[in-house]
Amino acid sequence: MQTMMDYELKAQNCSAAARVSLNIDDRMEYIRMSAVWRNEALRVDLGDRAILLRLCPFTEEQLLIA
Repeated sequence: MQTMMDYELKAQNCSAAARVSLNIDDRMEYIRMSAVWRNEALRVDLGDRAILLRLCPFTEEQLLIA
C-alpha cells in the first residue's frame, strides 16, 4: 500500500513534467495526472471520511470540453 507521501511525490513529478513538456496534449495529461495523484493522497489522509472524493462534480460533457 502506498503512503500519502508516495502519492504526493507522483503528483509533484507530473507537475514538473507538465512544466517542461512542449506538446500541449502531453502537458494537459500531466496536469490531469497530477490532480489524480493529489486526490489519492488526500483520500489516504482522510481515510474513511473520503467517500465524497469518489464522486465527480463534473458531467461527462464538462470533462470533454476541458
